[in-house]
Amino acid sequence: MCHVRELSTQIAEVYKKITKFSDIEVSNYTTDGKADGCQVVVTTLGKLINALKGRRKALDLSELKAFVIDESDVFFNEERNLDNLKEVNTKYISKLPNKVQFIFFSATYTEDVKAAIAQFSEESN
Repeated sequence: MCHVRELSTQIAEVYKKITKFSDIEVSNYTTDGKADGCQVVVTTLGKLINALKGRRKALDLSELKAFVIDESDVFFNEERNLDNLKEVNTKYISKLPNKVQFIFFSATYTEDVKAAIAQFSEESN
């Protein structure tokens, strides 16, 4: 997951190149709106929330194993993003039967961001 459409496009393109000669299917859900049969789904937080809250559940998270957040500093430094991320975790991810691994990427981690990630991680367990 990332915070802007352009970044989701970049990430999906890289994953598609990496997995070209494998059986792994990649979706840029932000632009395609499709995820059926895909093992890697790239999206933005807003698109994810819309897909999960919609009348027809557009994304099936039942097989989710890893939830990767790129530019984590953006999500954990802005209150609105952090609240939305916590809501997704509380309402959907934490209710899954299998344990989900969270992976956080960022070029910078301020002390505030580190503290927010630590708190989020504790709440997720």
